Amino acid sequence: MRRNALLKFNVVVPAGERIVSAKLRAYSEASATATEFVNVHKTTGDWTETGVTWNNAPARGTWLGKTGGFAGSSWVEWDVTAATVAGANNFKLESDAQKWIGFKSDESPDPALRPKLVITTEPTGTTPTTPPHPLTGDGTTAASTQNWGPVVAGDEFNYTGAPDAAKWSVYNSAGHAGKGLRSPAQVTVDGTKAVLTGTPDGTTAGMSAKFANQMYGRWEVRAAGSGDDEYHMVSILWPDSGNWPCDGEVDFAETTGDWNVIKFFNHYSCDNLQTSGSKALDVSQFHNYAVDWSPAGIVGYVDGVKWFEDKTPGHQPPGPMHQTLQLDWFPNSSANGAGEMRVDWVRVHNPATITQPTPTPTPTPPPSTGGSFDFAAVGDMNPSGNTSTTSASGKNASSIKAGLADGTLDNFIGIGDFQYSAGNCTNSSYTGDTFAKWEAAGWGPVKAKTLWTAGPNHDHEPGRNAEFDKWMDGACGSTAKSATSTDPTRTNAKGSGTAAGFQAAHEWYSVDKGNWHILFAPTGAWRYNAIRAQAMTAEIDANLAAAKARGKHLAVVYHDPYFTSNTSSHSRFTEAKPWIDVFHKNRVKVLLSGSQHNYERTCPVNNADQCTTDGMQQFQVSTGGIGLRAFTSSPAYVQKRFSDTWGHLRMSLNDNGSYTWRFVGVHGGTGTDSGSRQ
Repeated sequence: MRRNALLKFNVVVPAGERIVSAKLRAYSEASATATEFVNVHKTTGDWTETGVTWNNAPARGTWLGKTGGFAGSSWVEWDVTAATVAGANNFKLESDAQKWIGFKSDESPDPALRPKLVITTEPTGTTPTTPPHPLTGDGTTAASTQNWGPVVAGDEFNYTGAPDAAKWSVYNSAGHAGKGLRSPAQVTVDGTKAVLTGTPDGTTAGMSAKFANQMYGRWEVRAAGSGDDEYHMVSILWPDSGNWPCDGEVDFAETTGDWNVIKFFNHYSCDNLQTSGSKALDVSQFHNYAVDWSPAGIVGYVDGVKWFEDKTPGHQPPGPMHQTLQLDWFPNSSANGAGEMRVDWVRVHNPATITQPTPTPTPTPPPSTGGSFDFAAVGDMNPSGNTSTTSASGKNASSIKAGLADGTLDNFIGIGDFQYSAGNCTNSSYTGDTFAKWEAAGWGPVKAKTLWTAGPNHDHEPGRNAEFDKWMDGACGSTAKSATSTDPTRTNAKGSGTAAGFQAAHEWYSVDKGNWHILFAPTGAWRYNAIRAQAMTAEIDANLAAAKARGKHLAVVYHDPYFTSNTSSHSRFTEAKPWIDVFHKNRVKVLLSGSQHNYERTCPVNNADQCTTDGMQQFQVSTGGIGLRAFTSSPAYVQKRFSDTWGHLRMSLNDNGSYTWRFVGVHGGTGTDSGSRQ
């Protein structure tokens, strides 16, 4: 419950004089602890002592200060110089303390104990004894305690008027979460600081820096705030991409309704997860709030002292960020009031110099021809009975077929589950699921260019539908052979080249494409023959190690994903963890998988789910044409995902080990993704 009192004074200033100090004084009838405060606000004077009620009392205006920690039966003082003028002066005292705090009124029988406004004047034309906006100094900064070096960007706010347009974009839009308004009129610079003000009706301010748009750095802000608890003061690092929440948000100074507590929030993942810290602090006074963001993690400071740290790789922003300053309005059921955020300066320092560990020597790759292996990839393609070329499956086939025909694609990589629900050539129990349906939906001409891994169950299940590998070898259904059968670089447990022979659906194999070595790992083996799957682990390890020794860059295709969000049907495929360990050991760069009926891309991740610079980046692309599924969990390592768009992934694996990717949507929503990695 908020308690308040109104005071009114008429000030007469002698001719030739000006006000240089004004102190509001009231005599207390109760004590206040060091954490119990009475705030003073300027307000309007449209009230009378006999007519004012709780409902018609004027709203509080600009916050002027607060006092706490006083004894009962003592004088309490507030400095109200900034708001005192000749003539009528109106003030409002307010307290959120959970007890009664009272003061003697002008009806006190002892006139000496009635409220006072003590005015000090001096002749005009003399140098003011107190500047109108006294400088507060820098205080203790993280830059000084942590030796951050020189300021390389920022704003000292040592000018007047609107914020420097070369440095700031001032908001002119709806307020936070659509509540209230953000108006350029609510922020001004007074020669020593920027002042963002919020009115009782939610008209407030915010602005976004045009400087230091970068990945990694050190930002420090000297700020103070006060007013209604519906206003939150926030100093933020916001993603340059604008892709919130997926690309993160770092709130390195935020109030959330209590001006005596400051908080730190590090937002991450597409589900807006967060880590946080909290510190008791008188936010109405100026403090220095800083953040040091480096590849090692995020560290927060208040007045040069560390108070927050998050070094979990999956919690770090994936791209460049920039500073924003906001006074956000969060209306609640209490009476509305004004708020204010005051910023002395914003300073940016260069990021820390990171000393990387000496990498394990790797063989020099063969001389690059400057070429690349360009392919499309997708899994979970054709619904039972579907032959429509205008279906999502058919549209994917059409786009990929065109890319193969015009030479922009070298191959198609099928990530499993080609035909639902029990792909077969001749099984009379599943006549709607013949591989001929997949071909008729437009995929037929793609088969000869297809490198594949089999999806367990839908493509190949022993004793039910076990013809997938025969079909891909042209031995049933259509006679066309897949690229897997004809690739001269193919190696498997039997040998290499022609010695590799027929490729069984639940056996691994690999091919070379330029300076890349691509291994196809059959996750169905873990379901139907775990003893053989375990034995494959050593074979796969040896294959990848040999390719690495030849200077090849490594990629792996496997159907059931290990790095993935949960859905209503599947969670991560934990059985494959021994293979994941082998992939990480050999520093595989790219993983391709399907199964989930949606799209996901991870950070480069290690076998302990940590984002690392030398990790495996998984693309889970199961948007081939089957019904899509929503996500039911949000692993921190997932950087991009959507479940409303059918399409396929196009990748270029460059001979120098770098690669680019682009999701091509063909049906449904507008999900998209693109990027590159060195």
